[in-house]
Amino acid sequence: MSKYLQKIKAAEEEIAGEILDERIAEFEGRRKEEAFEFRGSLRTINAAARTFSSAYITGLMEVEEKKYWHAWGYGSFMEFLDSDEVPEFGHNKFYDLKKVLMAEGPDRFDLFNGQKIPLRIRKLLAANQATVEFDGDIVRIGDFEAPAHDRTAIVQIFEAYNGAFQLLRDQNAVKDAEIKTLDATIKKGSQENEQLRRQIDHINETPRYSRALMGVVSAFFNFIEAVGELDDSERPSKAADLETIVGLYYKLSDAYGVHKPLADTRERDQRIAAMKPVEEMTVEEKRATFLDRASALTDDIDLD
Repeated sequence: MSKYLQKIKAAEEEIAGEILDERIAEFEGRRKEEAFEFRGSLRTINAAARTFSSAYITGLMEVEEKKYWHAWGYGSFMEFLDSDEVPEFGHNKFYDLKKVLMAEGPDRFDLFNGQKIPLRIRKLLAANQATVEFDGDIVRIGDFEAPAHDRTAIVQIFEAYNGAFQLLRDQNAVKDAEIKTLDATIKKGSQENEQLRRQIDHINETPRYSRALMGVVSAFFNFIEAVGELDDSERPSKAADLETIVGLYYKLSDAYGVHKPLADTRERDQRIAAMKPVEEMTVEEKRATFLDRASALTDDIDLD
């Protein structure tokens, strides 16, 4: 691009920028003019009735939406609400009134404000998403109704509705907790069933010999526990049952095809279990250990 064309482009951009700045300034001027006009109309509302007027709350909502507060020199909408320009309430109460107005609508909002129905009760109704209906001269909410001109009766039905709603919510909370507990129990039961199923599958896949061995060992330990639960005076008379156990042992020995006599190895097993590791033994201890184990082997040999 030639220097001449560059200068022309730079001049066009400068002119376009100036036009844009002028239009922005013009727009801002109109916005400020609009904002100050609105400010005047907002101030014309009767100061004594502003708090109870849906028109005033709606006007403040427009101030928030269109950011008129900025043209009035405030740093934020909250700063405006908390200023002397809105002496009736600060930002917290404004947002409470806004929620109630959105829930009730302008007509009912002004009516209930005029009857001085407490905002506290109406806030709960709004939170509970209650629907207030008018049927002629009757105000109805849920299963409750009252004459539209009777402030006391209206307050009573509103409080009754909120109380019933809170009771229902509490009951639902209890049910939710019970359902949560039940779900946890079902989940735990399902996990236990799955674990049991896997155990059964594992058992079914185990060879018959292994299953039989596990059954015998389990039964034998159960039998030992049962004997331990007998009275001291009763045990000697039951000792004859050992002969049955011995007979079964020899039948099992025949089934294995070996002849291995019974021997009390408890003392020897305890002695071997208590032995030092081989690397810590002296020569004499190693020799004694060898002889002890050799003796154990000969005890297990059926010389018949």
